[in-house]
Amino acid sequence: MLVLDTNAIIYRLAGEAAVSNLIITKVLEGEELVVPATSVVEFLSFPKISDLEISRFNIFLGQTRVAALDLPLAQMAGRLRKDYRMSLGDSVVAATALSFRATLVTRNVKDFKKVRGLKLLSI
Repeated sequence: MLVLDTNAIIYRLAGEAAVSNLIITKVLEGEELVVPATSVVEFLSFPKISDLEISRFNIFLGQTRVAALDLPLAQMAGRLRKDYRMSLGDSVVAATALSFRATLVTRNVKDFKKVRGLKLLSI
């Protein structure tokens, strides 16, 4: 199982070859893709996002599992944010990966490498 950081989604939808190939290969190998709820918020909040990009994003979301921010996940994210001085978004993304026992796919490894037990895949 792979949890996708917002940047991984952006690069995938932009068609960046290395990221697209990695994600497609992992899906073909049977990996499930998980998108944290905060990544949905972050992606849709870009000021210059076009209707076409929103449409492509929604199609992509239909091929993934979107992880809701429930109470246990919020509590874990709060602990991570406090313990590791993470941003709100990063703490929810990390908590999502930890709760699913999944690997986090990100280009911002430095933002997450300090989190104990978090498996990372750099793109």
